[in-house]
Amino acid sequence: MRSSAPNPAASLARYRLNEMQMRAAELLGHSPHSAQPSECGRPIYYTALVATTGACKAPLQPQHPTIGKQAPAQRSIFTRNPARAGLPHPQLRSYMASFRQKLMKFLYPLIMRLSKSSSKGKVLANKQQAAAPVSFYDLAGQRNNGQALPFGQLKGKKVLLVNTASNCGFTNQYQELQQLSEQFANELVVLGFPANDFANQEQDDDQTINQFCQVNFGVSFPLMKKSVVVKTAEQNPVYQWLTQAQQNGWNEQAPDWNFSKYLVSEDGRLLRYFGAAVSPLSEDVTGSVRA
Repeated sequence: MRSSAPNPAASLARYRLNEMQMRAAELLGHSPHSAQPSECGRPIYYTALVATTGACKAPLQPQHPTIGKQAPAQRSIFTRNPARAGLPHPQLRSYMASFRQKLMKFLYPLIMRLSKSSSKGKVLANKQQAAAPVSFYDLAGQRNNGQALPFGQLKGKKVLLVNTASNCGFTNQYQELQQLSEQFANELVVLGFPANDFANQEQDDDQTINQFCQVNFGVSFPLMKKSVVVKTAEQNPVYQWLTQAQQNGWNEQAPDWNFSKYLVSEDGRLLRYFGAAVSPLSEDVTGSVRA
């Protein structure tokens, strides 16, 4: 006679699948509960996971791994806090952090393809070669170790400024930004500006962000202190310059997601804006650096 006791392995597998569905939704900028359909009529976050196989089956309903116990009432895997979600084993927290990073790396090529034709694939150029009314070199950043970085030190090199996040579908661009900074070490400075402005995808402190970038992507280019990059009263002064035409001469485009990019020339002119879905290693970016 088959036992009716819960199967811990199967229960955990269901949890992992639902976690993947949730993360895919967040990485694409959708709510996990979004009813937005895909081409095959299923939620878009599920399609993102199965697109490479051509499958389109209904996703499992959110279930909690009981591991031999009754699932707590009104619990959901969509709860961000593992403790509040009633996880059966504390070690799942560290496992899920590692799992999320592996999932994001796996989904990154797909997310780039899906996002390329959206606003996240936008490229804007300073076609009139407008000079900046406010000098870029009068600005300064603060590195995540507290040291000041006067932008006057950057004269003679192009500068790529990128707002970053650790739990975003585009987080794998850290690796591409590192490659770009190495490829053009004599011509380009890459500056990362961690920010928690989109979908709460950067909730860590500066020390944790720095460690994450070094361990996972070998980042050696400068990371600034975590700040606000969108247009609010708290916006970082550097991003005020990047997003106000009265300061930079032509551009009003603010970051519309994590890993939006701004390229500044060797003489301090804002040259281009690249959306999040434009790879740092694309010809759009590398060609602009070479020009």
